[in-house]
Amino acid sequence: MSILDDLTAPLGRQRFFAEHWDRLAFHAKGAPDRFAALFDAQAFERAVERCQVLKAGFKDSAGWSLEVPIQPAQVKRLFEAGMTICLGKLEETPPLAAFLNAVRRELGHGVHFNCYHSPDGKGFGLHFDNHPVMLLQISGAKRWIYSLDPEVAASPTNVIMPPDRDAVALPWGTIRRPHPSRMREVVLEPGDVLYLPAGCWHEAAAIGHSLALTMAVTPVTLLELAQRAATAKLAQHPALLARLGVPPDAGQLAEGLAELRRLTDSLTPEDLRRAWARQ
Repeated sequence: MSILDDLTAPLGRQRFFAEHWDRLAFHAKGAPDRFAALFDAQAFERAVERCQVLKAGFKDSAGWSLEVPIQPAQVKRLFEAGMTICLGKLEETPPLAAFLNAVRRELGHGVHFNCYHSPDGKGFGLHFDNHPVMLLQISGAKRWIYSLDPEVAASPTNVIMPPDRDAVALPWGTIRRPHPSRMREVVLEPGDVLYLPAGCWHEAAAIGHSLALTMAVTPVTLLELAQRAATAKLAQHPALLARLGVPPDAGQLAEGLAELRRLTDSLTPEDLRRAWARQ
């Protein structure tokens, strides 16, 4: 069985991609020891020293969710003070590396693990991310409230709903607080998986305590694939690598644009597919 077949059981990856990917949230129960070999409390302690980003999350007196950078020596004290410890982009030790590499091969997208360790009743306020996430509950439990479908299909940013407002005005649009009828509730226990498409509202709070991995997916856009495919063909279009004058000469710019059009016109769907496979 593939990694994605296992993570999306009982649906399996074919039904998951057909029915849920970028469309609907997905929750599945799992055996309590399902992720025991992948990550545990001891792995968390080691990861604190090696992760790329280390932060503490909490809510201020007005209910806003905040995060501050911290040092490894502060982790125990801040957790005991009621803060969620956030480890960003975990070092890919052998168990995590093997898991993530298998997912990358099957998914064709970039993925990485973040880790969240929350004390009782703590977590994050209502928000949505501009990328899909898959949550793997390691130990403890966490109550999640989430929307089944995305608020915004292709948001340029993550969005946090202010605790004291029903709408937030952004440069690209106004986002309104979701109606309670749109929201679902589930308690994740060890071995459980929750998939949230990009743009799905969610908030969470630990029950007792919660240690979980978040597998963040970096989707690929058509523009990014075209850039990769074009880069692979640059040797055939050396004029695009010529250094420009200061200021650039209008004639040189026109010739460069014409060469760029020839390059993009030469791209085929198979070039893009190969670029996707090389991730």
